[in-house]
Amino acid sequence: MKFGTQIQKRRAHGCRQCSAIIKELLKKLEQLSEEVLAIRGENARLALQLQDSQKNHEEIISTYRNHLLNAARGCMEQDVYNILQRILSMQEE
Repeated sequence: MKFGTQIQKRRAHGCRQCSAIIKELLKKLEQLSEEVLAIRGENARLALQLQDSQKNHEEIISTYRNHLLNAARGCMEQDVYNILQRILSMQEE
């Protein structure tokens, strides 16, 4: 009987160790899941920021092209002309 009792004690001790390890792993899994969710949120935020930046860039390029086309046609807005004159004077200094 003593031998059987020792085996039961070892099994019980092994089960407690396994339970402790499983709890620790579950805690780590939960922590990593939260980190993944946070990273996904950051990724989505950065994707939107990139879209906004690209749209802004396209608008700036479009405006610049329109000003160049108008200048080439000899039709330039006064404020654009004034800015170009300031740029030229700054380059000459």
